[in-house]
Order: sequence, then structure tokens, then C-alpha cells
Amino acid sequence: VPGRTDDQYLTTLMMEGKEPSLKPISFNGEFAMEMRGEYTLKNGWMGGPFVSLTTFDKINERIVTVEGYCYAPQLIKRDYLKNMEAVVYSTTFEKIQKRSN
Repeated sequence: VPGRTDDQYLTTLMMEGKEPSLKPISFNGEFAMEMRGEYTLKNGWMGGPFVSLTTFDKINERIVTVEGYCYAPQLIKRDYLKNMEAVVYSTTFEKIQKRSN
């Protein structure tokens, strides 16, 4: 995710004791991987928690990653994180219509 300037982008925070967690889960009855951690803005000042879900979309035969980032400086982020999780975990897939040229 790009920032305001060309040298800014979101990155996963990799500090001792704050490494992201990665675990296999069941998503809509199928195998998926969930990652949770914190992000930071490279060459910037913002950051916060994130959740990432990667699964296989059988309908369209593709791997899909859905991510949610929470940014709420000086606020308790629990409720925002729960709302973000609800969006990520309510993801559904529909058949994509292929375009004809």
C-alpha cells in the first residue's frame, strides 16, 4: 500500500517480540492461512494492527488475500479491529464473467 510520497509504503513490523503470527484456519470449510501482526509506514509515522486471510477461491481458480489495517491514533483499537475482522471473514466469492474481445 503506497503512502503519500514515492518512498512511503506499508510494511509488516518485524521487531523482536512483535513478529506477526501465522496459523492455518478453516475458512468457509476450506483451508486458509491467517496472519496477524502490526504494520508500520516505511519513511513515515503511522502504524497499527492488521489481519490477513489467504485462501483459494475454487470458483475462479485463484489464490486470494484479503487484508484489513486499523489506524486509530490515541484510541483503543479493539472495536475497530473486530469490525475489520468481520469484513475480512465475511468475504465470499462469485464467478467472474470473462470478457470477450
